[in-house]
Amino acid sequence: MSLPTIAGVQSRITNLPSRPPFMLAEAVAEVFGTTASNLMRQVRRNMDLFPDDFLIKLTEEEYREKSCQIGTTSQGKRGDLTHYGFTEAGALMVPQVLRTVEARAASLIVVRAFLSLRDGTMNRLRIAAFKDEVAYIGRSKMRLAIKLAAAEGWSFGKLWDEHDWSAPRLGREVEEMRIRGYIPQNALFVPHYVYQRRKAEAALMEIHAEDARQMDLFQKKVH
Repeated sequence: MSLPTIAGVQSRITNLPSRPPFMLAEAVAEVFGTTASNLMRQVRRNMDLFPDDFLIKLTEEEYREKSCQIGTTSQGKRGDLTHYGFTEAGALMVPQVLRTVEARAASLIVVRAFLSLRDGTMNRLRIAAFKDEVAYIGRSKMRLAIKLAAAEGWSFGKLWDEHDWSAPRLGREVEEMRIRGYIPQNALFVPHYVYQRRKAEAALMEIHAEDARQMDLFQKKVH
């Protein structure tokens, strides 16, 4: 048996919404150098080694969709174990039931294939998150200053002293960036007095709004 390649294994790993990455039984059998019928026979004998998070049951529609995509040709009946998907943990349990040297050797390739796939996914997520952060910060001097201040370990007071922004406005931006994960959770702690000023500003705005409303009513009565 010739060992599979990492790329070859990855081409047999598939995804479905709300499902972990998995390989169909036929693909697993091929990777480990056996037949699907022999693989499933060994799995049936050792079902205690394959809990639900190792071996996931596919619906008929899911099975047909994925078997067509990767070119499997099983004619198994509905409910046959070929309608199951082996997650990473399940695939790595296969050598334990096949008990062949070839299967043990192939398991190293399977490990590397899943690890490489995860690394690629994580890199894509990191790139996407970085792009989102760059787009959010944009050309905003305040957001950029907050990002740099957090990186330098500044206090909120020092950041405020360095700029002429209002404390409530700066505090709101710091909180938003913390919620978005763009600065550490313990960076730039917003002092209590900033919240007090924010409340005072909000109360003052309400008073102005009420004054404007009363003035509008008075002018309508006059006219």
